[in-house]
Amino acid sequence: MTSAGRPPNILVFMTDQQQAAVTERGHPCRMPNVNRFAEEGVRFVRAHTPTALCAPARASLMTGLYAHRHVMLNNPHVPQSIRRDLVEPFPMWSDRLKDAGYRMHYCGKWGVTEGVNGPDNHGWEIPDRETAHKLWTPWPGRDAALKGAHELRRPGYKPYLLYGEVTDGPEAFPELRWTRYAAARLKELAAGPEPWCLFLALHGPHDPYLAPSAHLRLYDPATVPQPVNFDDSLADKPAVYRRQRHELWGSMEWEDYAGATAAYWAYNSFIDDLFGELLAALDATGQARDTLVLYLSDHGEMMGAHGLFFKGVTAFEECYRIPLIARWPAGIEAGKICGEFASLLDVGPTLLEAAGAPSLPEAHGRSFLPLLRGVLPADWPQEFFGQFFGSELLYTQRILVTKTHKYVFNGFDFDELYDLVADPGETRNLYFSPEHEPLLHEMVARMWRRAFLAGDLVTCHGYPTTDLVPLGPYRIEQ
Repeated sequence: MTSAGRPPNILVFMTDQQQAAVTERGHPCRMPNVNRFAEEGVRFVRAHTPTALCAPARASLMTGLYAHRHVMLNNPHVPQSIRRDLVEPFPMWSDRLKDAGYRMHYCGKWGVTEGVNGPDNHGWEIPDRETAHKLWTPWPGRDAALKGAHELRRPGYKPYLLYGEVTDGPEAFPELRWTRYAAARLKELAAGPEPWCLFLALHGPHDPYLAPSAHLRLYDPATVPQPVNFDDSLADKPAVYRRQRHELWGSMEWEDYAGATAAYWAYNSFIDDLFGELLAALDATGQARDTLVLYLSDHGEMMGAHGLFFKGVTAFEECYRIPLIARWPAGIEAGKICGEFASLLDVGPTLLEAAGAPSLPEAHGRSFLPLLRGVLPADWPQEFFGQFFGSELLYTQRILVTKTHKYVFNGFDFDELYDLVADPGETRNLYFSPEHEPLLHEMVARMWRRAFLAGDLVTCHGYPTTDLVPLGPYRIEQ
């Protein structure tokens, strides 16, 4: 409960494709509002997305379920989508908050399903169709003037816009319009008698990396440092990683990478300004002390690491580690850095516990509210378990991360094993190292335990050509 004796208000600010590193203090990307916000709350440094793809990650965020259960395995808006909607009518945490008396409002990108079962089917108020259209249009790169546009050009394909400068100013960005719409709704919600929940989901800094001129001037591409793993040949990685670098980015020089990075950082700085604007709107209501604010993203971004961009089948930390920061002056500790594992699966259970609302009985995630209050439950998971099923190209992948190592099962190629302490850039794959075989077996066993706890059989079907995990889940004593 808050100092006012009622459940806290809840404000969620969600970005898209934001690398965790850019939000952390000391990074060259300037995010002063996020940095200040983190000092007033709790920052998770081992927060991960359960799946590095928009719709599966967002469906997991809303339901608390892994993708194998809600079966939004890839993005629903493409012709190759497996599903357009959840496999079952699972309740979402927003349903529980609505039933508990919260007034709910959702702004911006949904991205969980396509054409069906939108936020208004799960307790949220949303803008009407005409208002939403005005908020989304114009769109940078399509309706706004661009300068210095860099396109990915490949024989037989349409040019793909990678980065550029939007000379029409911040007003050309839906992110600005959605933030100001959200600020107006915030004022309206705060004036009511009910506890409220406002969710703002922005499109940025998703590619293409477009930013207003003023923000691009903050960064000089000539001073952008190369990622520590930029020169990784990927020779000991799955072939699809090498194919992506060769087919997509092989013609780019470092200057192109640096220009894209500067534009991405500028886009993030623009998002940071908008976050500051929304926090100021919250302060103006006088309810900041009694409001639980979450800052998070659906997944990360490679941004030149290993010579790659975007996200997807590459199971590196740049893709899977996400920003997750919480602030609630009346309810949690401030200025803390949490080194325990957390994921988007845990967000719903956390919000429901903070609100005193009924839980989601099937959720794979659990509340991290104790961590926010400085308490480590004795049974808190000491590893992260992730899944990937593919985007338009289908893959089978499972990921197990501890505080020191990472194991990736790749059903389409050989696996990966990394020492995250000695090799945080994940440049040396230890999978074929005989001296690391005991470690490999330990990591595989931990993966099986997490998978079976979640009801995910991975590829354990009992047929030899599909049972490719190097150590099976059943130990036979000789």
